[in-house]
Amino acid sequence: MRILTLLLLSLCYSIAYAEEPTFDFKGISLGADFSTVKDHPDFLLNCSRSSLADKECSLVPYAVGTIAGIQVEALSFLFFDDKLHNISISIKQQFFGDVLSALEAKYGHGELQTQDFQNRMGAKFQNRVYVWRRGKSNLTASEYVGTLDKSMIMYYTDHYIKERDNRKATGAGKRAKDL
Repeated sequence: MRILTLLLLSLCYSIAYAEEPTFDFKGISLGADFSTVKDHPDFLLNCSRSSLADKECSLVPYAVGTIAGIQVEALSFLFFDDKLHNISISIKQQFFGDVLSALEAKYGHGELQTQDFQNRMGAKFQNRVYVWRRGKSNLTASEYVGTLDKSMIMYYTDHYIKERDNRKATGAGKRAKDL
């Protein structure tokens, strides 16, 4: 009887503390090894060091990437310690609804947040940002990014946010010393 009780407690503990799966793009999950992404057959990537990450990889200029059957304008992967922590995908805004529908079909409805967006001419718009969260990973779909004709899909971990903020602070300190 004690063995059965211990097994049940062990099962309950493992269920309660099991991590939710992270988000993935074309089968590549956040936290994946660098080699998994670099060798993925859907992507022809150019990788280098950057101020944003230990490694940053993006599509080579002539390569074509897609999300939900829509051609991407830009696609990048950011790595810290050879682990994937950010996927950023830029698309034309006119296809935002199509990509959003595909994300909702896969992940359910995201939490809608609205932000004021103002273009260079001073006109104001409501930017719709959809947010999904699973454990320590996040997915956002922003209708407007920078201009009215560009949308952004971003998969990222909490670690990415901390690392990005630390690197920005360090970079600002270094730049201040060069004044």
